[in-house]
Amino acid sequence: MGIGEQRRSLRCELWDLNPEHAQAKSVRTLVLDRKREQFVNEFMSQARKMHAAADLAGALSKIDETLLAYPGEFRLLQMRQTLQREIAESQLRQERRQDLDELRRLQREVESPTDRSLTAAFGKRAQTLAGKYPNDEEFESVAKELAARTAVVEAYEPGMPPEENKPKLLRLLRFRLLVQ
Repeated sequence: MGIGEQRRSLRCELWDLNPEHAQAKSVRTLVLDRKREQFVNEFMSQARKMHAAADLAGALSKIDETLLAYPGEFRLLQMRQTLQREIAESQLRQERRQDLDELRRLQREVESPTDRSLTAAFGKRAQTLAGKYPNDEEFESVAKELAARTAVVEAYEPGMPPEENKPKLLRLLRFRLLVQ
């Protein structure tokens, strides 16, 4: 048994002999505070390593696990709030990336239309996606181009002689260029 273990054992015996003894209470409180500090520091260190490795969910799980033992620990609560905010921001970035990919896919689909009603549905979906990001120039640019292409496809009338379709489409394109 090492010196540290002997001291702990003596402190416990002292506490057991007289739980109301002021010095015993003070020593016990000090020991419990140090144990708490070591425990929290160890878990904070593990959570920081996970955070640095971009494992935000793992870091949050580690913090939540530690909060079960010490629910009022300010540092844990603060780190938990930071991790939750970063996870939410990461999810928003991922959702934006997916929405932009879908918008570009719709743009490619409109380039080779096979069904006019499908083209109209693509246009509506593009408006919905772009509406989620009203001040995002990238979304606005792709959505405007998609809307112009959709309008051209919808204005084109199959079966009509090209000489009759052409002026109508040119007017539409000029109008679209003026509006933009």
